[in-house]
Amino acid sequence: MSLFAGHGHDPNTPRSQGTDDLMQTRSLKPQEHAHTYSGKDKIITTRILISADRNTPCCTNIVARFTIRDHGRIASKRLGELHSFTINKTIEPTSGSDQNTWRQKMLSIPEGYKGNLRTHSSEKDAIQDREKIMMLLHDKEGSPSPHLSTEQRELLTAEQVHYIDKIRLEKQYVGTGLGFHFTGPVVLSPAPMDVKDSEYDEGMKKLIESYKRSGFEVWVNPDFQLRGPIAVMGRSV
Repeated sequence: MSLFAGHGHDPNTPRSQGTDDLMQTRSLKPQEHAHTYSGKDKIITTRILISADRNTPCCTNIVARFTIRDHGRIASKRLGELHSFTINKTIEPTSGSDQNTWRQKMLSIPEGYKGNLRTHSSEKDAIQDREKIMMLLHDKEGSPSPHLSTEQRELLTAEQVHYIDKIRLEKQYVGTGLGFHFTGPVVLSPAPMDVKDSEYDEGMKKLIESYKRSGFEVWVNPDFQLRGPIAVMGRSV
């Protein structure tokens, strides 16, 4: 299940080299990069690990870890980390298939599937959250869903979609804009962590309001009649 405890990137945070620029050459060998933001009293370092997804060729895995230290000090404190994927809709078909790879890998429902696309995946679910969210945003041909607004559909015509899977931050840094920029649409599915079932819905509502303050909008509303409902939020950066 996707777990979130923070915001996406604040548009007022200084921009470093775009992560999309770092992925011009898709390589199976992991690439590691570091970016530093220097404030008045503190220095925040973001270490980014980019790697190809061996099982899903249209996806690139991105892990960012955040640390902070005082000016003039070597010791740093860990603030949290972000796990995400960039989904490329233009990857050529795999051998023996007439489908674009991203449609084949991200939009195909297994025969006999008995799960629910509107709820977060369990470990035994044949479809994971990443794929469910893409299915909620697109039709089976890969076009943006007609249930979305005109602006949202236009954003999803981009060649790449960035999906934030998990964000974990120290409580005092939630909402400070930690993260990094990606060109194009960014989507996520807010879900509270470490809460009882009876507190889940209220926790999700609070996270939705929190993400709205960072510029995200609700693209797919959760069905609170379901257990562990999926909400999809998005924005363009």
